[in-house]
Amino acid sequence: LALNPVSKGAHNSFALMRYRQARFTEARLHYEKALAHDETDILTLNNYGNLLKAMGLAAEAAKVLAQANALHAGQWETHSNYLFALNDLDDWTPEALFEAHQVYGREFGAAAFQTSAITNPDPVRKLRVGLVSGDFHRHSCWYFFEGLFEHLHRDAFELLVFSTGSEKDLVTE
Repeated sequence: LALNPVSKGAHNSFALMRYRQARFTEARLHYEKALAHDETDILTLNNYGNLLKAMGLAAEAAKVLAQANALHAGQWETHSNYLFALNDLDDWTPEALFEAHQVYGREFGAAAFQTSAITNPDPVRKLRVGLVSGDFHRHSCWYFFEGLFEHLHRDAFELLVFSTGSEKDLVTE
């Protein structure tokens, strides 16, 4: 930033660093400077939306993430973050939230069912299933998986879990 104060990438990187340090006001300032140079950048919009949500500004976050979705259709991560922001809005009915999730399912769900051929079609063998997530720690996503792990039919499935996240805790272990 000292060398190039108008560098969108430098502002974006600095903002992310400040966000991870929970220095939200500084992070917000740098995301806004990055967006002043390119208001359509998907990475900046996504990260800025997440920051606003973390600051308790869910309505602003939803607006930024909706803008990102309008500019960059087909970005599942930004769309997912938009849905998370909607959960914190008081003016959305359960029916409207359900429909928003249905839209996500229609747009991104089909890819989940496109699988490669099973290499060993033996119906008696255990099915090996791998799960990969950056959120296998105390995080809202973990709570969705917790019931699956607890009630999984261990004779029918071999479960492999891979954490790609940087945050580690007892859940990760």
